[in-house]
Amino acid sequence: MLSVLDLKLLFQVLSLLLCFFMILYFLLKAKKTSLFYSYIIFQGLIGIWLIGQRKESIMQLHYTR
Repeated sequence: MLSVLDLKLLFQVLSLLLCFFMILYFLLKAKKTSLFYSYIIFQGLIGIWLIGQRKESIMQLHYTR
């Protein structure tokens, strides 16, 4: 049975993968407008934030077990 923390880690990984695939897709397919560059910058920031959340969750998992 998966614990709540394990599910949280799983959802963080899925969110991070989705974020990076969206960046990759839009880099390859979208028109290069100023809105496009803003979108890519904000998706990158979301990716960085997700990585930090994942590290925090792993540290929490490490110290609680």
